[in-house]
Amino acid sequence: MGKRIQKLNKEDGGRENRNLILKAFAQFNKWHEPESIAKLINLEGSLIAAELSGTFCRTCGVYDYFDDLKIELEEVLDKQLEVAQVDVGCGRYFVTYKITSAQTIQ
Repeated sequence: MGKRIQKLNKEDGGRENRNLILKAFAQFNKWHEPESIAKLINLEGSLIAAELSGTFCRTCGVYDYFDDLKIELEEVLDKQLEVAQVDVGCGRYFVTYKITSAQTIQ
């Protein structure tokens, strides 16, 4: 998937947005690792797909981690996002965020 992310950014000239998104992931990981580690797995149009893994503090609520990453993304992009989809597999969560405005990530 990493190659797909790079390809999108080269074609669409969205390296700046990609770097901002990666900054949000790094900030999230700084505060939540090792309980939760976020990794960007896809970036296309108005969608940002992430994989979250780790031991998770279950008493805090796993969904709080999804919201915390959303907040980090909203801060760097200066756009509103929503959690569009959550899938679970092999102890990992795959979360898709969607920009709620009509704007897309280039």
